[in-house]
Amino acid sequence: MGVKGIERKRVLGIVGSPRRGGNTEILVDEVLEGAKKAGARVEKVILSELNIAPCRGCDTCADIRRCVQQDDFRAVLERMKKSQVWVLGTPVYWWGPSAQFKAFLDRWYSFGQSGEFEGRRAVVVVPLGDENAAMARHTVGILADSLAYLNMELFTTVLAPGVVGAGAVRAHPDMLAAARRAGEGAVTGDRVQVRDVESGDSPAPERGKALDEATLHGVDPSQMVGPRLVVTGAPIPLPRQQQILIGRVRPHVTPSPDIDLVPHGGEQAGVSRHHAKMWHDLDGWELEDMNSTNGTFVNDTQVLPGQRVRVHTGDVLRLGQLTFIFYE
Repeated sequence: MGVKGIERKRVLGIVGSPRRGGNTEILVDEVLEGAKKAGARVEKVILSELNIAPCRGCDTCADIRRCVQQDDFRAVLERMKKSQVWVLGTPVYWWGPSAQFKAFLDRWYSFGQSGEFEGRRAVVVVPLGDENAAMARHTVGILADSLAYLNMELFTTVLAPGVVGAGAVRAHPDMLAAARRAGEGAVTGDRVQVRDVESGDSPAPERGKALDEATLHGVDPSQMVGPRLVVTGAPIPLPRQQQILIGRVRPHVTPSPDIDLVPHGGEQAGVSRHHAKMWHDLDGWELEDMNSTNGTFVNDTQVLPGQRVRVHTGDVLRLGQLTFIFYE
């Protein structure tokens, strides 16, 4: 029987790892568990168990607005259409997503200009064997750009560096907890008004109110529409001003940083009082080290004091031992 009025959100987990029960699937399951706790209906698909062929590049979909290939992608696409939140999980294979996930992602070309997914949310899950989180920058960048092209909302990225063996992520309760928080937060922002979901007679989902992670971490939701740094699942909004001083707030130390990293573990991670500056202009964002004690890095390359380095969505920034993902 159809439910009228307020309907629970649907959350679809998509696992792009060829290894069942591996770190990707474990983390996607944790995100779905958090979403379920928040009241969502959840389901999961395993790409390695489906027949999804690579894109042929025939460009027929540009005319008929659908892919001509007869395989399992159509069934997954129908589930994507019914879901307001997508959980996109892939390991890092040779600096990019797995072959299974990349073939699936390339097939998005068939609906890329339809506009039907505008405003929906996505949680990106990326485990990797390397302990250096910067090795995930290309995978994160591909997904961030793809979601931006669809005018979707990239809610957060759950990175899990240093997990190699199947199930190794279970030894990192902080990563599991971050995944659960991501799933819960992606659901709690708003609910979708429907007429009758079970009959398929439902309107397009309304755009969320950008509460997402801000609900979890006490950040002003109105600031979440702009650029931000994400550390351990928590967003740090970046004000659109020409210079942003980043460091640790301390009494009698002036000027006081615009962004205080003490609440994010900055003191333990070796962040200096005046550690770095971010510069904003018409061309985008740059990062500058302020002669910090423990250094500033972009994708594991050190930024020398006084040097400005251009940063882009998906870049991994490190101040001392505190690691962020940057989103424009």
